[in-house]
Amino acid sequence: MTATINDTVQKGLLAIDIVGEAAIGLQGNIANPEGVDLLITEAFLHIKTGATAAATFNIGIGASGADNNNLMSAFDVNAPGDNTCWNVVARVASEAAMTTPALWLSTLFLTLTSAAASAEGLTATLYVKYIRLD
Repeated sequence: MTATINDTVQKGLLAIDIVGEAAIGLQGNIANPEGVDLLITEAFLHIKTGATAAATFNIGIGASGADNNNLMSAFDVNAPGDNTCWNVVARVASEAAMTTPALWLSTLFLTLTSAAASAEGLTATLYVKYIRLD
């Protein structure tokens, strides 16, 4: 048996700073940072300051600029309160639960969209943990 450290594996954690915009809809669009397929193992949303209106947030993986909610759907970013942390992607419980929402293909984007109201006033950081699947 041989065991060595694989130096091609990158950092495995992405921190995305979010500042809510007044317009309802696309708030952020992040290209795959590694250029290879990624398995998202966990993600956490740290709301530093909540939105001033009753905005809801969708977070997901999909086409550039599209509304995707396969990681988090209709989450209220106004009511939880300031300096709170939220689980976006839970650990996979079984093989049956391992579906495409946990995959961030090299050609897709992580999108953040708001609905219901403006996300203005929101400041947050989304932490995404992943494994390279190359």
